[in-house]
Amino acid sequence: MVNDARVAQVFEAEWRRLKSASDNTSAPDVHQPSFFESIRSNPAAYKPMAILTVLLLLQQLTGAYSTISYALPILKSVVPAAYPPAIGIQSLAALGIVRFASGVLACVLSLRVGRKPLLMFSCVAMAMSSVLVAATHHSRDTTAVPWSLCGVMLYVFSSSVGVLVFPWTMICELLSTPVRAVGGCMLVSYAYLIMFATLKVFPYVLAAVSVPHVFLVFGAVSTSMAVYVHFIVPETLGKSFREIEDYFTRPSKPL
Repeated sequence: MVNDARVAQVFEAEWRRLKSASDNTSAPDVHQPSFFESIRSNPAAYKPMAILTVLLLLQQLTGAYSTISYALPILKSVVPAAYPPAIGIQSLAALGIVRFASGVLACVLSLRVGRKPLLMFSCVAMAMSSVLVAATHHSRDTTAVPWSLCGVMLYVFSSSVGVLVFPWTMICELLSTPVRAVGGCMLVSYAYLIMFATLKVFPYVLAAVSVPHVFLVFGAVSTSMAVYVHFIVPETLGKSFREIEDYFTRPSKPL
């Protein structure tokens, strides 16, 4: 009930603010700053743009999208050679189920836990899973647990809980109203350009340095992203747009 009351208060505050902004926009003598004017002069505009630029770069460099896009060759590499060939396809199907389940879990937990804790958990779990893959990749004993395969599954699960989800949603949550439309489009385009580049380069990197070394790099980037989220990225759960803007204009105010 307390959470419902808090949500209702946030909704009412935002509705009044949007109504006021709409009334001000309709007035002919009110000057609305352009996107570039806001970026140059307004901390509530340029600070979240800078934070999200780095966050989206780290998201792509963690290898979450590369692992999903090239899941079949990665799974064939980590599955012991003595296993039947069909195990690779079965593992790929299991990977899809894992992604769906973790996505649903992220939706549920984000309403209770918040974005920042889930992002940090996701990054740390990805780093640990990457180390597991790298450490057990050369163990091909079919009588033992295929730890390397389990590591890939855990990596995909943990990435789908946070890293694959929240950087996108935080574009709408962190950007202030004057820059949200243009800034959001620019950030999404920027992220997809990086994704395109990483997906094109990944097969060559995988062939050159092998799966264990690739996952060690993914683990290092995931650890860096966890540190970045902890110290730089603010929590947005239960916060109004006004509170988020105040955080960027008054850095000493906790969020």
